[in-house]
Amino acid sequence: MAIGTSGTVFPTANFVRSANYVGARTVLINLEPMTPKNPYFEEEYLGRAEELIPSLCTIK
Repeated sequence: MAIGTSGTVFPTANFVRSANYVGARTVLINLEPMTPKNPYFEEEYLGRAEELIPSLCTIK
């Protein structure tokens, strides 16, 4: 899960690629959409992190 980032700065931009490669759920939470889109994020949620994270982290 990446929160509040452009997802384009290296070397940290490679973390999502590595996570995706091993089958992790890859999620981006940001106020604005990533441009250009990083294909390794499977899910993208736009809005305020403090509003989105609680609903994404509920135990089912």
